[in-house]
Amino acid sequence: MHHAETIALHVINMRAENITFIGLLVAVLVSGGYVLYMIGRALPIPGGKLLVMAPYLALIMFIAGARLRSPWTMTIVSVIFGAVISIFTPFMGAAILAAGLLSDLSGRLIPGSACSVRRAIVVAAFYPAWAFVIALLVSNYLTGNVLFGGAGAGPLILGTVLAHLLGLGGAIVGIRVQARLQPAGKNSTTRSRR
Repeated sequence: MHHAETIALHVINMRAENITFIGLLVAVLVSGGYVLYMIGRALPIPGGKLLVMAPYLALIMFIAGARLRSPWTMTIVSVIFGAVISIFTPFMGAAILAAGLLSDLSGRLIPGSACSVRRAIVVAAFYPAWAFVIALLVSNYLTGNVLFGGAGAGPLILGTVLAHLLGLGGAIVGIRVQARLQPAGKNSTTRSRR
């Protein structure tokens, strides 16, 4: 079975609450990502916007991976996220989709369960690293905005490693955030009245 067929089957078999959860995550990605994008624009370094967004992207993607426990979570979320962003810029929409797919494919290289927390952390950390690489490639070759000029591969490698490490930090924070999220209808803070 091809990867596209496998992903389509995962989407078809999702419960309504998981589809709603993905929609909420995409809304959070768009709104929070916009704020961080504006902050990152102030940095005078190429790729600074993505480095500022790296922990946030990984945190949200970890929450998606930990909740959905699907081997194609990043791709599914990225399809929706990329579709929304494509309204503004089709190039970034395609880059988002590619980052999700490459993150999931990278996660398949990790031994062990496809649905483990360890895998969710590593795959979530791959997401901003792939996003960094793809965004720079799109910027350099499709839009003509050459970011590193003749600097060679050094800045690209450094930026990718930095995006991955920042993403790893965001995914680790995501463990704490995910632990605080409650499934719908289970509010542990409700106290009985005396």
